[in-house]
Amino acid sequence: MTDRLRHKPIKFFWPCVTFKIENAGITILNKLSDFRLRNIKFENGGTLSFDAPLIFKRRIQRMIANHTFTVTPHKSFLDIASFIHSNFALVCCLFIVASSLLVFNGLVFRVRVVGLESHERQQVMTFLSDNGVRRMTWKRSHSNQVATTLVQEFDFIAHASMNISGSSLILNVYRTKMPPGVSTSDLVSLYDAVITHVTVLSGISQVTPGDQVRTGDVLVSAAMQVGVEVGEPDEYGRNTYKPVLAPGTAIAIVRGEVSFSAAIIAATAQEVETLTNQVYISLLLQHGFETSDQRELFKTPLPDGTTSVEVVIRRNVVLHV
Repeated sequence: MTDRLRHKPIKFFWPCVTFKIENAGITILNKLSDFRLRNIKFENGGTLSFDAPLIFKRRIQRMIANHTFTVTPHKSFLDIASFIHSNFALVCCLFIVASSLLVFNGLVFRVRVVGLESHERQQVMTFLSDNGVRRMTWKRSHSNQVATTLVQEFDFIAHASMNISGSSLILNVYRTKMPPGVSTSDLVSLYDAVITHVTVLSGISQVTPGDQVRTGDVLVSAAMQVGVEVGEPDEYGRNTYKPVLAPGTAIAIVRGEVSFSAAIIAATAQEVETLTNQVYISLLLQHGFETSDQRELFKTPLPDGTTSVEVVIRRNVVLHV
């Protein structure tokens, strides 16, 4: 290990300066023996160099005033303290933003129950809330015991499982039997989105990955194919077929990418940074925080000299309940 690497950590926690004195004799060290010198070296040409504590800088300068010398300061924790003092407002803002994101990542912002009819879901949500499973609670305070409790509490639940996705706590519930009317209920999209994943257990898919859907569009129809019907021959004389459908059930997982956005107008570059962070935190509070969230900024200079900034959060979600 070189001397430079060996002394670098010491110089950081021991604020010091390096003196280089030209044409210095050995006797000068006797005059400076009370100053806790370190890393003493005699270089070619009779130049003496050494490290001394920062607090002794002025006293040493007075004692060697009749010599030609240079003084080189070293970076230390005092420079960090000085930076924090000089940029206290910026450091506080960064600390608040970082702390907010850490808190958001540890909280549950949404509790969802998947697999039940609306009135049954309301019963379960009330039970969960009464037992401490609600919004703005810590993720680590919940365990799979919640799902076991649901099976014990409600006769219409055969099995339940819990998982946490981002800031959402999701309970997947399987009924002891299908509720009346579900065979004719299509799965429709809850959001405007771009389809990213489709897994159909029952029913007929109406979308594929890459499709764009609007709120209310049918994702999976509650039907099943019971056969095929021979249609008219095509232009090449080959028989055509079309499926024969009957009412069925629609059970599927369909995910898609949704976007949440907000725009601001800023007059200066400093306002752009400050207002952008405020808008981003506002979007997180409104829509929750997901670890898979992607944040994008779109800046557009305006004729009056101001800047239009749009903050967009993209998220992959389940599009139906």
